[in-house]
Amino acid sequence: MGLEIVESVETVETVEIVEIVERLERLERLERLERLERLERLERLERFQRFQRFQRFQRFRRPRGLSAMIYKGIARGKVIELEELLPYPEGQSVSVWVDISSGQLHSGSPAALRQVMHEPPHLRCEDVDELERVIEEGKIPMRQEGVFGEER
Repeated sequence: MGLEIVESVETVETVEIVEIVERLERLERLERLERLERLERLERLERFQRFQRFQRFQRFRRPRGLSAMIYKGIARGKVIELEELLPYPEGQSVSVWVDISSGQLHSGSPAALRQVMHEPPHLRCEDVDELERVIEEGKIPMRQEGVFGEER
């Protein structure tokens, strides 16, 4: 009888091990499927993003046979006031590419500062130190007396 118990225990353990192995194999298959689904979703997303970029590019592409027309104007909020009239009828839909005209930057604007920073002459640290030294030497001392001869 003892031998039968040992064999039945070994059989139960074997069955449990087989069930565990089968569960693990199912889990691995599910994980692989989930990974494949995630990869497919990523690939679809990447394709969609590429398609969107292409559409944005196509929107700004000039139709073949048409030459570019460049007009100058001044931006006033949402309206651009052109120097010349366009050769299109009133209400005609047009595409516009906006660029800042060189030499038209407002003094102190971020675009003007950026432009000046990238233009020559490019200063070295020694040049800046020398400039600061000369400025300090050239400062006029402040008067300590008042305008009407009164002490402050």
